Amino acid sequence: MPRLIGAAACGVRQRRFAAGARAAIVVPVLVLAAVAAPAPAQVLLGGHGVYRSELLAEGFGIGARAEFDLGFVAPQLGLGGVYNRFSRDCEDCGSWEAGAQITLGEGMGYIGLNVLLSRLDQVADEETTSTDDWKYSVVVGFRMLNVPVVAPFLEVRQSLGSGVFNDQAICLGILIGPARARKAPRPRR
Repeated sequence: MPRLIGAAACGVRQRRFAAGARAAIVVPVLVLAAVAAPAPAQVLLGGHGVYRSELLAEGFGIGARAEFDLGFVAPQLGLGGVYNRFSRDCEDCGSWEAGAQITLGEGMGYIGLNVLLSRLDQVADEETTSTDDWKYSVVVGFRMLNVPVVAPFLEVRQSLGSGVFNDQAICLGILIGPARARKAPRPRR
């Protein structure tokens, strides 16, 4: 393959990265949908905006998630897949994270644990370097359940581990699923 220079090389890397990011979203959603096929009312899909505050960097991003109710295993138990893409101030870098979270709670509030693989890609001298980091977080969230079909939510994640006290993420988004739909009135005969 011919060696690409400058903007062309960056464009190829971005297309490859975008394809990988799409796969990171689509695969967990399909797996959760297949597992939940017998109970489709227990699957919620949605998107969110995220603000991350770290010791040396802050950033805004967008994300997607799929949640599955595991109430048949244990009451109030849930499993979710999460993907976040952050915009950075640098021109030749990108940041994303993907992972899973397990939650406990029914109704408006929930708590849980989150495990994410965080990647920072930097391009320098036509070469991309990637830095991977595993993050473990405590999750606290609230959902508005009185709206038909959609469930707006607010979630706060605090990273665990030494030296990461100043690593929080705040997510605000909407989940969509038939589990939140109101029953339609039936005509009387």
